[in-house]
Amino acid sequence: AYPMDEVFFRYQFAGVKVDTNGKTDIEVTLQLHKDPKEKALLNTVGTLKAALPLGGGSVASFNFFTVAQNAIPGEYTVSVTARDKLANETTTFTKTFNIKALE
Repeated sequence: AYPMDEVFFRYQFAGVKVDTNGKTDIEVTLQLHKDPKEKALLNTVGTLKAALPLGGGSVASFNFFTVAQNAIPGEYTVSVTARDKLANETTTFTKTFNIKALE
């Protein structure tokens, strides 16, 4: 990615629980780190309340962000944590990618 690029992550949650109305209640947190030991450069939290009227126990979702114009080139790590409030379960995945300098 380059500064000002948009970075998208698409994923699917499987095994989610639904309430009596057939809706999920998942809290999704996205964090961006240059150094995992440091504070996150980006930290967003959202709620996914999707209707699953046909059941199936899975729902697709996505996150995205714009790379800062003054981003330092190098390797970055994105982590997405999903907490299914109805099932009381949490899972996380991470992905590394590189930000390149503008040429």
